Amino acid sequence: MTFTKAIANEIISTKFDQIPESSLIQLQRLFVDHIGITYMGYRETGKNLFNFAKNLGVSKDSLLIGSNYKTSCDVASAVNSQVARNTDYEDSGPGLHPGSLIVHTALAVAQKENKSGKDVLTAMALGYEFNCRFFYSSKSGPDIRHNNMVAAIIASKLLGLDQNKTSIAIGLAWEFPIKSINFTRPKISKRISPLGMGNFFSARSGVQSALMAMYDFEFHDDEIDFLGDDYDLEKIINEKDKYTEPSRSLYLKPWPTSHFCQMTLQLIQEIMNENKIDDSDIITITAGLPNVYLMPHQNNPHPTCYWEAIYSTAWAMSMIVNKVPPGPDWFSKDSISNKKFHRTADKIKIVEYIPATKAFEILDTNNIEGWIKIKTNRNTFESKKSMKDTYGSPFKPMPEKIFKNKFLSVVSPSLGLVKSGELYDKLHSIRNVENINDIVNQM
Repeated sequence: MTFTKAIANEIISTKFDQIPESSLIQLQRLFVDHIGITYMGYRETGKNLFNFAKNLGVSKDSLLIGSNYKTSCDVASAVNSQVARNTDYEDSGPGLHPGSLIVHTALAVAQKENKSGKDVLTAMALGYEFNCRFFYSSKSGPDIRHNNMVAAIIASKLLGLDQNKTSIAIGLAWEFPIKSINFTRPKISKRISPLGMGNFFSARSGVQSALMAMYDFEFHDDEIDFLGDDYDLEKIINEKDKYTEPSRSLYLKPWPTSHFCQMTLQLIQEIMNENKIDDSDIITITAGLPNVYLMPHQNNPHPTCYWEAIYSTAWAMSMIVNKVPPGPDWFSKDSISNKKFHRTADKIKIVEYIPATKAFEILDTNNIEGWIKIKTNRNTFESKKSMKDTYGSPFKPMPEKIFKNKFLSVVSPSLGLVKSGELYDKLHSIRNVENINDIVNQM
């Protein structure tokens, strides 16, 4: 049997009952979390993509979240995945930020096929599983070139494709052009891409690949077998601990900004609360982080617009110091023009912490550490924390109150507080939903 068909067989045969409960809990939280942040993304950056989708004149299978408009499942997966990513409030883990593509590919195709909540979670588990396998078996180091195939795997499962068509769908997805990328490193200060990670293209091309295969497009059914220069193929098909990755590598964000600085945000909050420190007491804040946070768009204390603010580590720290509730208020025009917040940001200095850089370079997420030193008029306070010990990690999940407040803060500006609460409860019942459209109808 070819490598491609071995993967296809696993996709076809995987059942909901095979997914460990610990992984299902994390995947369910990922689903709830990413539906929520998509509302924020639609309000902030989604209108142009919505207008693009609205004018395609295609089938009306799947909802563009934040609107009342339905479009084809490939377009919905693309738009929803991208606007969720454009909040910088999404997950991290192997493959950098795979969650929005996984959630919205599964949700969009499931709507078309009237699939159950268990079907959605099973497809998400497969997507997360193969995202991790391709990521860890890459011979060129961390990259996200496999995202197209992840979307094709999810779509193939939900469309019910057989072995041959699933094999073709995966191969087709690899053939779609995608930018080869390790990490986004802008060469020009403040030049931020509105298509970070290219989720739009990966989601759409993956779903289109599965649809093309479903409608008997002829293509090679053994494409992965010729990727041995790119991936350790034996490692991909011989994974022993199947479907356990979400329980040890799926990280959600308590705060909207780059994920590998979040431990320092929590440290600032904890130090200020424990020692009753006010912004006016602070002389300087120094943060030790991976060297990625010295890049211009990450180390920009004076953002002038939404796109600059969501990536600015100093700005996120200023929001923590000034006790602005995490969410859309961090990036509003009023906040960005607030001189007090900019004065706080001027007190912040980010320096490289070499052990964190080394862990980041191989995306050893659990062992990425950061430290904070707050110098005040009366004392200096220091502390260190790892990503593993930060809220949102699979080892230290966000407390229910924080998790729900995040959801309500991003959804209620669109639906109101009462309907947002009702949607939150409905999303949590996904396992018991016979038709995913019963949930979608409340969005």
